Amino acid sequence: MRTAAIIAIAFVLVVLLVWLFVTHRSFVTLRNLVQEGRRRIDLELNARYGLISDFVEIVAAHSKDTRPLEDVIAARSAAAGPANGMTGRGQREDALSRAITRVLTLSQHNGNLSSDDSFIAIRNELANISARINEASRFYNANARDLNAKRESFPSSLVASAFHFDHVEYFQAEP
Repeated sequence: MRTAAIIAIAFVLVVLLVWLFVTHRSFVTLRNLVQEGRRRIDLELNARYGLISDFVEIVAAHSKDTRPLEDVIAARSAAAGPANGMTGRGQREDALSRAITRVLTLSQHNGNLSSDDSFIAIRNELANISARINEASRFYNANARDLNAKRESFPSSLVASAFHFDHVEYFQAEP
């Protein structure tokens, strides 16, 4: 009888250790996916930052009013600055997107600019980058949601707190 109790206890301990290992591994996988999503967002945002100087230069050559361009430059500087979490970064990216959209809207009234091949190419590339930012943010946010849901669910919340799997902020920006 005593042997059966020891075997039962050993079996329960093995099951708990396997569950702990599997749960921890799933948290590590989700954390890695979140980090990959963040890197993809950073890659696309940096591509957009690099394109903005050419964008501003071309628009400035055809425009008399430089105030909207100054807004783009200021928003780009703020967005490219040190990140204060994904939520704050998303807000700064929104400001940059709005500034770019204002310039694009104004450019529609400038016939020389709207027919410039370089401007058209940059405008199209900005649209492509925006689509890739949107895709990367969906990937990031889906994995952040999964990690946060798993972190808040019992009994996996015990593993999350024991191994310091923290809450992940969402990236919310309109590219």
